[in-house]
Amino acid sequence: PGSVLIGFQSYVLNETLEILAEDLLLDYLTSTPASPLTKNLVHNESPYCSSLSYSRFMYPKTAIKLKFHETYPMQKDKIKDKVLEVLHHLAITGIDTDRIRLIAENKLSREKLAIENNNLEQLVSISSTDFIYENEFCNLLTKFECIEDLYFSAINSPKAFWCQFLNKLIASLSVCIVAEPSPKLLEQLELAEEERIIQRIKRLGKSLISDHGETLQNAEKLNSNKYSLELYDQIKKHNFQIDDKVSTYNSLTDHHPNLFLHQMESSFYRIYIIADTASLTSQQKFVIPLFLESFCKLPIHNKSTNFKLSCDDVAIEMERVFVDHNISLALFDEQICMDFVVQEENISTSLHMLHQVLFHQCVDRKRVEECHESLKANVKAGKRCGYECIQAIRFQSLFPESASAKSSIFEQEKFLESISLDNYCGLLKSIFESLITGYYCVHVMSNTELLQKLNIQELSACFRLDSIPIPVLYAHSPVCPRSPMTTSP
Repeated sequence: PGSVLIGFQSYVLNETLEILAEDLLLDYLTSTPASPLTKNLVHNESPYCSSLSYSRFMYPKTAIKLKFHETYPMQKDKIKDKVLEVLHHLAITGIDTDRIRLIAENKLSREKLAIENNNLEQLVSISSTDFIYENEFCNLLTKFECIEDLYFSAINSPKAFWCQFLNKLIASLSVCIVAEPSPKLLEQLELAEEERIIQRIKRLGKSLISDHGETLQNAEKLNSNKYSLELYDQIKKHNFQIDDKVSTYNSLTDHHPNLFLHQMESSFYRIYIIADTASLTSQQKFVIPLFLESFCKLPIHNKSTNFKLSCDDVAIEMERVFVDHNISLALFDEQICMDFVVQEENISTSLHMLHQVLFHQCVDRKRVEECHESLKANVKAGKRCGYECIQAIRFQSLFPESASAKSSIFEQEKFLESISLDNYCGLLKSIFESLITGYYCVHVMSNTELLQKLNIQELSACFRLDSIPIPVLYAHSPVCPRSPMTTSP
């Protein structure tokens, strides 16, 4: 499989609102399995690629790159036409402004969360761009101070505003690159590049080459200039400092050994669920990558309350309720870590949704088949990455029976080719049953005021804490055996 890149010309760097609005539109098109481009190109009966993403190049005249990963050979040449078909259809049917508003609110919350997590990194990201292209301190400060105003302007924009952006994206100058791995082609390209350089040297001549050399030296000098720390001191006064210290706050949870509250300076609730994989069989451990890939993407059916959500509805609800969420296998610790970020006003809704995805997701054959194909494409991509190969060999050599070894690319390659879809679905169902009846613990982090507002009985009911078996080793321990703050992702 190869990759397809579609590049679009975009707005000038100082057109901040336009850039933000276009990014929100791209999130609308790509962010969830229910998004228009993702649904039509990835979660399709005849998929075009295993996944897609976008990025923005922050030059004076910015550009957008849509990347389609692990493309299918018969479909790769049709991708650009399919993208334009989806965009044209959307321009006719219209943008869902309610969903755009939700995406904008979540993106603003993630901006605030990023500043909480690492304010210096956020400052460096913006200030480096500002220094290279604008070099105006007041403009940089305006970006920080007016970020909410920019988002609110986008949130309150009418449908015509978004259709205008969509039509401009369709009409903008674009280029499509179809990339296919080929050793023979690579050799040809290398020879062609060598010849191109030789011809360019002849065409420029010594004087022009010397001029270009001076330009490069001047650019290097400019890059080596030290950036003023005065700016960072100014920004610290605008309440972007955060206390990174985390302290355990257990006084409300003495009667729940599997629930831990932690104080930290944050305006969000951060919920970590850590499930032990020790109880899983060897065959089940092979299916952990599928569990991670499909979690929060499967339909929900709570038979006791008859609460139902389709795959697309689950994606939309997760986007509505959570600021951010992630699930991963913690290497070496052999634990599955689920991380959810929630705003205060959504805590009850989020606990209800967490209960549904933990205990009432249904194994859907069609979605499992899509995830199966996506994982096979990921394995092929992993085999082209030296780091992935070394990781796989290390775990196979040192911990051959571990979940990390069974999830490695070489083990997955053999397993994915040999397993039938029926057995795959059966094993995934058994993992859900094993994890929710095995040992897991829940950590909730926030500031003291928000922690005190939590309803412990509601938390207990959401996670079925009273029914969790507690290993003897940890039965009287005041802290979790492994803290999520020190677990490697």
